Amino acid sequence: MKARTLFRVGVYNHPIENALSRFRLPMERESSQPESRPKYFFIRRKPDSLYVQVSQYTNPADTRPFEYNVSLMVASLSNQTNREIADKFERETGISLKLKVPGELERAGKIISRAIDMS
Repeated sequence: MKARTLFRVGVYNHPIENALSRFRLPMERESSQPESRPKYFFIRRKPDSLYVQVSQYTNPADTRPFEYNVSLMVASLSNQTNREIADKFERETGISLKLKVPGELERAGKIISRAIDMS
């Protein structure tokens, strides 16, 4: 079964680790990312596959021309699950992800949806 993806973006001007400590899913830091762009992820394979990734640009020069510095991607088998996880992330972390998602992220989501097999 192909994944459904959801991207949300916003601004958070504090270290992302502070907010993630309040999120109930145990996020792991991706060690290959530079300090200026920390990225965290959560993967659950069974019983219902779920992938959550959040990243933050901490260097203001890296965010131009974008209006956001935090992006959240949720991938699962259901658009409803994606929305529920994204809403939960916003509630628990206090990070508002209400900015317009850039077209390149929306296109990436479509590519990811076709590429990920979550069965």
